[in-house]
Amino acid sequence: MPTPECTRRLTKDYKVFQKNPPPYIQAHPDPSNLLEWHFTVDGPPDSPYEGGLYHGKLVFPEDYPFQPPAVYMCTPNGRFKTSGKICLSMSDFHPQEWNPLWSVSSILTGMLSFMLEEHETYGSVRCSDSERRRLARDSLSYNLRNPFWVSLFPEQAATCRERLEKLETEGYKPEKQTVDRTGTDRAGEKDPPGQLFGSLLKSGLLLAVCAGLGFMLWSI
Repeated sequence: MPTPECTRRLTKDYKVFQKNPPPYIQAHPDPSNLLEWHFTVDGPPDSPYEGGLYHGKLVFPEDYPFQPPAVYMCTPNGRFKTSGKICLSMSDFHPQEWNPLWSVSSILTGMLSFMLEEHETYGSVRCSDSERRRLARDSLSYNLRNPFWVSLFPEQAATCRERLEKLETEGYKPEKQTVDRTGTDRAGEKDPPGQLFGSLLKSGLLLAVCAGLGFMLWSI
């Protein structure tokens, strides 16, 4: 549960953000959890992300603003992984560098600035510009498959549909898998090799047990 100071500060940050949002960024707290904010980045012009829309989230500690939030990216983008935290100077990876005067706007502006650079950090990936442009196109249908994102960002969802319609007239065909509220495309996931081996082993053992029981019943 957030402290009273945390609640006051996040409420203030949201009012300031709504009044003067940073360029290319929108953000809203989860209606059921003030400590979890979701944001959408509109790919800036003249970048490999142009035309894409990217869903991410901030998870604040209960004693914010005295401790920094964790930063996640949910939409595949070619710059950050979507499976864990991102190491940024304003994130919980560097609490010793955190300044309580920094706001949500400061954090997300810094995140976008880092996204447009090529410096490596924990949670970053390397991709060609052509791959990032492909992911920018795919981001539109990807976000629309997430009902939570659509409900939280109706204007951005409308923008996604408009851009997608234009791309489809040019021959683009989006994927049709479902995405959960965190932005994870469950239908597109693959089991890691170790997990896959474990699943096969369990299946083999189950078949062996069933075969043994069947033989016993046949012998009686």
